[in-house]
Amino acid sequence: MLDRLTQQPADALLALIKLYDADPRADKIDLGVGVYRTDDGATPVFAAVKAAERKLVAEQDSKAYLGPEGDMGFVHALMPYVFGAADPSKGGRIDGMQAPGGTGGLRLAFALAKRAGITRIVTGNPTWPNHPQILSDLGMEAVTFNHARADGTADMDALRAAIAGARDGDAILLHGCCHNPTGIDYTPEQWDEIAALLVPSMWPPSPEVAAALQRHIAAHGLRAFQQAVTGGQHDHPEGIFYGGRNPTWSNVTLRHVLQAHGRRCARLAWIDLHTGLGPSGVGERIFAGRDDAAAIARARAWWGEHITSIHDGSSTSASLTGLMWTAVDDECAQAEYTGIALEYGTVPVTEVLDALRADQWLENHPEAGAAQQEAIKRRMLAAFYTDTDAWKQAVLEQAFEAARQAVAGLAAR
Repeated sequence: MLDRLTQQPADALLALIKLYDADPRADKIDLGVGVYRTDDGATPVFAAVKAAERKLVAEQDSKAYLGPEGDMGFVHALMPYVFGAADPSKGGRIDGMQAPGGTGGLRLAFALAKRAGITRIVTGNPTWPNHPQILSDLGMEAVTFNHARADGTADMDALRAAIAGARDGDAILLHGCCHNPTGIDYTPEQWDEIAALLVPSMWPPSPEVAAALQRHIAAHGLRAFQQAVTGGQHDHPEGIFYGGRNPTWSNVTLRHVLQAHGRRCARLAWIDLHTGLGPSGVGERIFAGRDDAAAIARARAWWGEHITSIHDGSSTSASLTGLMWTAVDDECAQAEYTGIALEYGTVPVTEVLDALRADQWLENHPEAGAAQQEAIKRRMLAAFYTDTDAWKQAVLEQAFEAARQAVAGLAAR
């Protein structure tokens, strides 16, 4: 069998490492792999790692097979340090597993992307030579863009063009600074550029800002703009949908309610009422929970097969962070949880997004004149509440129906 295989060319990076090891010069520098080194060229093992190794040797009581996902207790313990303790799964959008190194992790990620319908991977160039080889082996196409300028900075123009040229079935691979051969990373200032477009210094926005925002929407799509506006962020206190640094009053209060009442139940139903997305008066039933097949199936059995989800892109909602229902997992882990959000439509999404931007601008500029303040507040109210009997009746009827279905679902066993 092995005699049928063709000898592959040597990996350029591994060849460079071998050349470095064979070079007798004392002043040599290894530019191959981005790992931390001391002044004398050594890569030390951190004291915390050595302590963990000793603890593992002393206390580990089994070498039983863990399964293909690895030690999920370790994965979930690590996630708060990577993605933040407040919401490490980002509303159920992030999970993890152990993989045999970064290349092994990418191999699994590419295979998962292919299974989800992705056919092309857009990746920065230069990249590690084994990445295109993995894509070729999977039968996927690699599309590259130059993510590095000659001066050693990130080429944002090339990235913008790559995103604008992406099509359905594409995924974009962005390397962290220690996982691309250039060592280049995107700066916080480059994200600030987008934040400035969303909440400008004057309202209504200047023609230049409005034109720049339209160019952004044309390049990335309205859906991506909605995601940028409503997805949540923790870097710009004066920006839109700022998540803060500490739990809000409502977050703390909800958790107290769950602690007092939810910890006694075996099954828990959740209906979250929202407005602002979708056709006027129509209550879209959006699954409100982690991306769990059993929970989604249970929700559809209770509330109907037309349940949508942010996890598969079927909802009018963007993928959000800091969602309230994540408190149930923390406070009522014993309960079988089933939840939806009822999202009632009001006005077109572009009007809703502009109203949110104006309201944030007003928050930043309390010195605005009374007439302008009143106009912005009226627009904000209209974006989330339609003051007609027909709209209010539709909201009540659908809410009562969903509540009755939830009670029936809880009672069925």
